[in-house]
Amino acid sequence: PPRTSSGKPAVAPPTSSPGSSLSSTSPLKSSKAKEKIEEVADANTQVSYSVIDGETASFYKNFTAAMKVEASSGGGSLVKWCVEYEKVNEEIPEPDIIKETAVATFYAYLTKNY
Repeated sequence: PPRTSSGKPAVAPPTSSPGSSLSSTSPLKSSKAKEKIEEVADANTQVSYSVIDGETASFYKNFTAAMKVEASSGGGSLVKWCVEYEKVNEEIPEPDIIKETAVATFYAYLTKNY
């Protein structure tokens, strides 16, 4: 990712997107997942993974995601998260809370380790 003059990644704290918050009664709010890292591509700062077990796996027939960090035109970095999933039924909410958790986790990792 792009770096500041101190050598730290130029990243901003994660923010919630409009309409992405879930009520505290959402089944995804406290679900756990076991993930399998499918690919780590340091050259293009991308990681892809799939959910293979846990409560989250019970909500989706399949769930794979990829996160990529890119330079932002305004400086800093932009994290893109792409996901493919199939819900077990239409009552299952969209995985917005999973996205927010993934972005917060990667942000914490970057600010701690770089």
